[in-house]
Amino acid sequence: MGEGKDYAKRNSRFLQFDDDGIIEGIFGGMKAVVKDSFGEEKEVMRYKIEGKTFDSMSGSLATQMDDVRINERVRITRKGKGAETTYLVENLDRVVQENVDKA
Repeated sequence: MGEGKDYAKRNSRFLQFDDDGIIEGIFGGMKAVVKDSFGEEKEVMRYKIEGKTFDSMSGSLATQMDDVRINERVRITRKGKGAETTYLVENLDRVVQENVDKA
């Protein structure tokens, strides 16, 4: 990432995926909100990670995030664009704990 992109990402109140399509951080919660999108009100899920937010209409993402507890560290990977977007959620705290339990 260039210096300008780094600055914008650090100082934005909104969460932004990095160039690889990844967000990683401490999960702060989620809630359904209604917002205006091109003159039409739509319900979206608003996710809070590291004190910043991002919105998504993805039902798959919402279902995966149901398994994440507040204050757990997650990695969300986004692939594709528009209607072709898919998400993968990894709970990094549970992966670490599972590895410790197996040792």
